[in-house]
Amino acid sequence: MFSKCLRSENHKMKCKVALGAILLAGAFMLPTAEAVAEYPERTVHIIVQYPPGGTPDMVARLLADRYSKKFGKPFVVENRPGASGNIATRYVAKSKPDGYTLLLASDGPITIAPTLQKNMTYDPIAELTPVTLAATSAFALLTSSSNSVNSVKDLIARAKANPGKLNYASPGIGTQHHLAAELLKTIGKIDIVHVPYKGFAPGTVDVISGQVEMVFGSVPASVKYVKGGKMKALAVTGERRFSGMSSVPTMMESGLPNYNITAWYGLMAPTGTPRTIIDKINAESSNILANEDVIKMLEARGLDVVAGGPDAYAKRIKADVEAWGKIIKDANVKVGK
Repeated sequence: MFSKCLRSENHKMKCKVALGAILLAGAFMLPTAEAVAEYPERTVHIIVQYPPGGTPDMVARLLADRYSKKFGKPFVVENRPGASGNIATRYVAKSKPDGYTLLLASDGPITIAPTLQKNMTYDPIAELTPVTLAATSAFALLTSSSNSVNSVKDLIARAKANPGKLNYASPGIGTQHHLAAELLKTIGKIDIVHVPYKGFAPGTVDVISGQVEMVFGSVPASVKYVKGGKMKALAVTGERRFSGMSSVPTMMESGLPNYNITAWYGLMAPTGTPRTIIDKINAESSNILANEDVIKMLEARGLDVVAGGPDAYAKRIKADVEAWGKIIKDANVKVGK
């Protein structure tokens, strides 16, 4: 194109216009490139879907503390609970994609909500992009320590002998705890009744007292009940046993093939966030999650470090959407009307 500038006055004029446009575009692009190179230049907000004190909050604060030290700018954790995690998720999805508003995501609002909730005002898959997967945790199948049932095999036998008479608690319809029990029903071919509560803790009270037969709880939330002697764990839902309860078998070891459910926690950003920023955060996340002290800290809380990059994280999300969707379809789970 530019060789034509030598041929005529018309070509020279057109060339000047073209060159001017290119230089002007470059002038507008430079600040963006510089901003990416210097990121972060100000406070970064990490939004958490649930109240302070839970596992997502703990993971967010661990990462935020180390990001702040590495990058020399504050990474501030902000809790925006409500609507089963959807308030925080939507807030980040609709935020400016500049790397200064991030989401510490747990998988329910990302991989379950799109299938279960038909009138969502945003699309978490399309409007959020993976940054780094941080950790996973299994669930534990819990019953009262005074319950005579001591294994999954015993539980299934009792349920088959009393169809429709046993019940299980959950923190609500469509939660992972609820769907974990529905998968048990499907694979174990048993009929047990769902009793939804407003949270995990209220349900455990009735399980401990014997009014409800069982409940699935995340391993981090379950350990204190088991070690405190109030509840016993019949099995864990992951591929391997949890080191903090090494005597408790997996569901697969208990005779339920292909039973594998784990929750995950990771960092996401609004779609459109520059890949350079995403890669910069991910690289530092990998360093943080490779630290032995961090690994021990998370494992002590029932978490497994996974440190997956954006592409591996995206594949995990896709696979989980399909897996949870199948459980929801098979169990005919519905929320509202």
